[in-house]
Amino acid sequence: MDRCGLGCAKQINPAGLFRPVNQIEFIQQQFRHEAGYALNLRNPRSFNEKLQWLNLFYQMPELTSCCDKIKVKEYVRMKLGQDICLPTLAIYCTAEEFNPDVLPEPFVLKLNSGSGEVMFCRSRPSLDRAVITRQLRDWLRPGSNHYFHSFEWGYKDIVPRIRAEPMLAEPATLTDYKFFCFDGEPRCLLAATNRTKKLYVDFFDLDWSHLPFAALHPNSPIAVPRPEKLAEMTEYARALAKGFPFVRVDLYCPEGQIFFGELTFRSGAGMEPFTPREWGEKLGGWLTLPDHALFTPQPGKPSLIVSREQLNAFLLLVDSPQTEMVETKAERMQKSFSWRITAPLRADRRLISKLARVKRR
Repeated sequence: MDRCGLGCAKQINPAGLFRPVNQIEFIQQQFRHEAGYALNLRNPRSFNEKLQWLNLFYQMPELTSCCDKIKVKEYVRMKLGQDICLPTLAIYCTAEEFNPDVLPEPFVLKLNSGSGEVMFCRSRPSLDRAVITRQLRDWLRPGSNHYFHSFEWGYKDIVPRIRAEPMLAEPATLTDYKFFCFDGEPRCLLAATNRTKKLYVDFFDLDWSHLPFAALHPNSPIAVPRPEKLAEMTEYARALAKGFPFVRVDLYCPEGQIFFGELTFRSGAGMEPFTPREWGEKLGGWLTLPDHALFTPQPGKPSLIVSREQLNAFLLLVDSPQTEMVETKAERMQKSFSWRITAPLRADRRLISKLARVKRR
């Protein structure tokens, strides 16, 4: 999937054409609109701000396979030493490959490179195959990749595929348990209920005590029952989260049997506001950012490392930075020992000159 550097990503416009976008500026504008306050990338404090920092400046190569909703099953089996994933009934590279006659009823169709692209198929006689084929063809377009909607880096290089799985339960009756894990340790979880109507989201600590806040969606008007295997699900989440600064582990537990849902590294795309707002700061305190930025320009190529100090100096100097410019700086610092030593001094000198020009105005 092509793009202009790291920051000048390509976004789909209504005409279906690609156009360059300043990624940092775009996210800053969207963040202010969705979260309700300015995004501080130099000194992020809230949970959502830190998710945006990770999204822009910490591109772990493992994220590509873990965000791929087909390949992540291999990661889950490897980490747990057992299989709690729903079986994959079929994988389609094109819409024309879809053949419901060989699939057991009921089944679900899902896009591996998207977010929310799900189709429930309860019985073959009721299927409108022409409508489904058009929908699958639309999902497989390059612009359907979730990267183009929120610039979540982990999705960028996923090859789009459709997977068919058994339908676990009717969506209206299924509770989705999402464990928020920080440095490999689950700290809280949310329960998503009533998914087919007005979605309810309730947060709990690991002892199933209800936490007094909401994130975008309201709390359920009725008590959400404690899952039968909460302790076991917590252990699964802990094993799957190891090695990541933050990851949300989604699990299901219908009739006492645990199933894996997905791994999400930018919960709510890092945009969902907390009510009351101080809970966003509280969760942000649980998230410790790395002491360096990490850029992975191309799959299979070594990642580039740049210190937080150098990254912050660059963000302060440039009014509207693009991450492709940060990548260029990182490449120069990787290749030149003298650059790594003197870069902070040069940054300070440029900053002083810039501030002097502003003062003269």
